[in-house]
Amino acid sequence: MDYNLKDWQPVPWEMIKVPILWGRIKDTGVPVTILKQIGEKINTIPNDFNAHQQIRKFYEERLNWIQKDQGVDFATAEALAFGTLLHEGFNIRLSGEDVQRATFSHRHTVIHDQKNPNGNPYVPLHKVIPKGQEDRLSIYNSHLSEYGVLGFEYGYSITNPNTLVLWEAQFGDFANGAQIVIDNYIASAESKWDVDSGIVLLLPNGMDGQGPEHSSGRIERFLQLSDDDPAVFERNLGVRLKRQMRNSNMQIVQCTTPANYFHSLRRQLRRDFRKPLIAMTSKKLLRLQAAKSKLNEFSEQARFSQIYDDPFPEQINQPHEIQRVILCSGQVYYDILKKREDLKIKNTAIVRIEQLAPFPYEFLQSVISKYNKAYFVWVQEEHQNYGPWSFVRPRIQSVISKTQSLIQQQVQYIGRKPSGSPATGFHQLHEKEVQSYLTKAFEF
Repeated sequence: MDYNLKDWQPVPWEMIKVPILWGRIKDTGVPVTILKQIGEKINTIPNDFNAHQQIRKFYEERLNWIQKDQGVDFATAEALAFGTLLHEGFNIRLSGEDVQRATFSHRHTVIHDQKNPNGNPYVPLHKVIPKGQEDRLSIYNSHLSEYGVLGFEYGYSITNPNTLVLWEAQFGDFANGAQIVIDNYIASAESKWDVDSGIVLLLPNGMDGQGPEHSSGRIERFLQLSDDDPAVFERNLGVRLKRQMRNSNMQIVQCTTPANYFHSLRRQLRRDFRKPLIAMTSKKLLRLQAAKSKLNEFSEQARFSQIYDDPFPEQINQPHEIQRVILCSGQVYYDILKKREDLKIKNTAIVRIEQLAPFPYEFLQSVISKYNKAYFVWVQEEHQNYGPWSFVRPRIQSVISKTQSLIQQQVQYIGRKPSGSPATGFHQLHEKEVQSYLTKAFEF
């Protein structure tokens, strides 16, 4: 069925009144026709506005990707998530240090006139909001206080359930300045006081050789704060497993595709309960050609994927011939994939875990059960005492032990050795470490 923007009606903003524009309440996908119409609106700069030529080119390129369905990047996926939610009647509020442009120059949601810098800026996302309601979109460059700003945004999220409230750290490492808010409120307020929040933390994360203060969003800290219980799966507690997301204290994701990032944002408002979302966002994937998504991955048939099986089954052996399954999460997947292609290896499958908490036990089991002759390893780019390893190890183990078709085994770790620092400050050492764990990932 073809949808058109003019057929949409505004929706009420009452608490937890989720608009049913298509599909069920939990559906996060949007018809491709609507995506293209919204994409055109939010990626067109008026000819009489004197935008910087590079910014105009940036928007023209994004519009071209959408119109020709050439695959969109993370920034475009985020803009489409914001645009569709705004048009459905929800509100967007984004704050953080340099979020209008974005630290890595990938967002550019507020555009300034080059000939009249003191004039009113142009905000493309306003094109999907009825005139006079522009205050439904708030994008603020905040001052340099993670503690103060995140505390304010958390409070805002409590009282505005129909607003997608996002706080972005300039680098994920800087979230440690707001640790009190994270520990005392975001992770525990629902359990302590029955106070719900749907706040989203965007934490740029990735071992890209930028040194110890610009590499790690400290995902292990958030995973330690998760109340995910491995016993839910081990003891076959069916009722609790079905309500796993609703009963959890927060969600922790590492999206490796723009489409999954799109769905993760939209599901914050397209359901009838609220949970904080901790999103470890990759810096490297923002401009990686391999990390793009086709529009059908955003469509009404698509939803958030907690697990990705190997996307290239035609390049590897049949499942019963696979000897090793590499489990991973985040941007390291693309490094592992490239290494496999370079080595022309066919006996190894790669499985990505996109949502780490609450842990997707059943989804993982359904994906890996067919690899009945394989041994499993966990590969991460972080040091062993950082990253997801400590969290995922007992959970992967419980899935293996509960899956009769698999060889019973202990999942093995491959990655950097333990360290007191999140990352080395020497780029040559960084590259040496990368090649070391990638080589070990394919050694038998």
